[in-house]
Amino acid sequence: MSRWSSIVVFLVVIAATILWFAFSSLTMDQRRSSEILDIKYFSTPAALTLTDVEARSDSDWQKLSGARGSFGYTDEHYWLKFSIDEADYDRILYIAYPLLDAIHIYWRTRSELVEYQLGDKQPYFERPILISDFAIPIAEAQQGEFFIEVTTSSSMRVPVALMSETDFFDAKLQRRLIEGLYFGLLFCMTVYNLFGFLASREPEFGIYSLYTIFFGGLMLSLDGLGFRYLWPDWLYLQDKGIPIFGSLTLLMAALFAYQLLRLKNYRRTLARGLFIMAGLAILSLAIGAFSSYQVGIHALLALAVPGCLYLLIIGVYLWKKGLVYARMFTIAWGALLLSVMVNSLGYLGIIDSMFIQRHAIMLGSALEILLLSWVLAVRYNEQRRERLLAQQRYNEELETCRVAHLRAGNYLKRITRGE
Repeated sequence: MSRWSSIVVFLVVIAATILWFAFSSLTMDQRRSSEILDIKYFSTPAALTLTDVEARSDSDWQKLSGARGSFGYTDEHYWLKFSIDEADYDRILYIAYPLLDAIHIYWRTRSELVEYQLGDKQPYFERPILISDFAIPIAEAQQGEFFIEVTTSSSMRVPVALMSETDFFDAKLQRRLIEGLYFGLLFCMTVYNLFGFLASREPEFGIYSLYTIFFGGLMLSLDGLGFRYLWPDWLYLQDKGIPIFGSLTLLMAALFAYQLLRLKNYRRTLARGLFIMAGLAILSLAIGAFSSYQVGIHALLALAVPGCLYLLIIGVYLWKKGLVYARMFTIAWGALLLSVMVNSLGYLGIIDSMFIQRHAIMLGSALEILLLSWVLAVRYNEQRRERLLAQQRYNEELETCRVAHLRAGNYLKRITRGE
């Protein structure tokens, strides 16, 4: 088997492993919902009190198809209601989406009204259960009716599940394995390319290390893990993390492609396009840092898909020009472009799938980062080989000149002696 085939098989096996873990985690979340919830909802542009909501007629409420409500980007207040019966084990009410700004849960039991204030606008350590998503405990033999009000500037997704406490933490453990595998990969690629930069002083290694770091920050923000582990008291970064890290990622991607592909040697128009992309990424960064989340995320999404598509076009162009590593560059950005497009459709509410929402970009980016690291290593080896060959040719020419010089000197000596 050729080296090319071996590398492709290895990467496919890694991607398939991540996919299997992700799919098994998703199906486990679905299987372990210990109760089927009859959820109804309505939306309103104005804030309402619980008394107003309870007074609403049944005709105002719509039945939620499935437990994974997805409504796209909206400024409206969404209310959900459902009832739970008693059980002889402890349970967890779980909302598996970490980017919701405000969640107000009202739980009316036989004897009292219990309230919870959740959301990523609240300090992390005030959550009743310290996880990256949102959950509240329900003790055994508890029952009642729930009313949940949700508002957010991100995509309105409210995937509600009711699970036994044991099954809940088992499912979370399996998800931690997926995240450990993914972020372990990012960490290894960052360190590997950082050492490459320190050893070679080639700027593309340093830029790619920054690209991997910023992409890791983006994924930490998307999954809520940054708020849990790195910035639990920094509400600003939790709110702005996705637009900021996403824009920095696109900026590094443009600079990396410019350094890696040496476009000025092929077509300067394409090189200028990368500088425009970098400028737009800086503009998106400014918008994300100083405007609302909703404006920032739309600016980022408006740049992300065309930006990845442009990099894909560059790869195809250089592939046709015969550049050796352009095909792997093209496959890498094709995988990421596909995952970004699918993820964007999920955020817009066009595709209602939490698997796509939480795993598509993880799978695509893992493959892309592996392939680009390999492209970078291949290019460096080729450059090193070319320099060695050039040095060898120079030494051979120098030796030829030296021998010619010695022969000329000997010839002049013989002439001087009259030989």
